Amino acid sequence: MFQDGFPNYLRDDVATAVGMIPHENYENVTTGVSQDTIQCFLDDTMIRFPYRIYYIDSLDEVIDNLSLRQKMILHCIYSRSCDGFVRQKHISSLLQMDYEDWAIPYIVKICDEYVVEIIEMTYDTLKEQETERIK
Repeated sequence: MFQDGFPNYLRDDVATAVGMIPHENYENVTTGVSQDTIQCFLDDTMIRFPYRIYYIDSLDEVIDNLSLRQKMILHCIYSRSCDGFVRQKHISSLLQMDYEDWAIPYIVKICDEYVVEIIEMTYDTLKEQETERIK
């Protein structure tokens, strides 16, 4: 499922990043990802990623061992977390990076959600950046 959320040339990096996700879900959740998905075009390729994931957050020490691109991928994936604090942590980290174009659908998706604090943090960060690529 996660491979579909990124361009094919990132296949190995996605596999490495996904390998760092603990396959332990939040309490009372029997699935790791929602059946609902977000679909959009990235260049001429349809990408698809889960609306929500229910895996607990990876430890920062684990993330520190990834390459920059793999960290970006993991931040994108966790931006779909069912836990708003986890979503905010990872979208904030992503926005502090020199993110690649393939991360933009994850950033845009977070901007139409219901947690005001995440939206405000995202907009406050983006207003300090060149956003022509996002437009």
